[in-house]
Amino acid sequence: MISRNLKDIMASEGVEEIKTEGAFNPEYHHAVGVEASEDKNEDEIVKVLQKGYMMKGKVIRPAMVTVCKK
Repeated sequence: MISRNLKDIMASEGVEEIKTEGAFNPEYHHAVGVEASEDKNEDEIVKVLQKGYMMKGKVIRPAMVTVCKK
């Protein structure tokens, strides 16, 4: 219940989670590792290590991700 209330308050203030599907974008993602993957394309996000957040269109914490390199 507390977690849900906190999420509702954050959403009402304009905080939203950064999307981490698809291609790596250095404006929104912080690459902390590289991994080879047959299922993913070059520079596509393989794993999300920490969620990132934006507030009113500005990044307040980039998402920490692992990126595919072949």
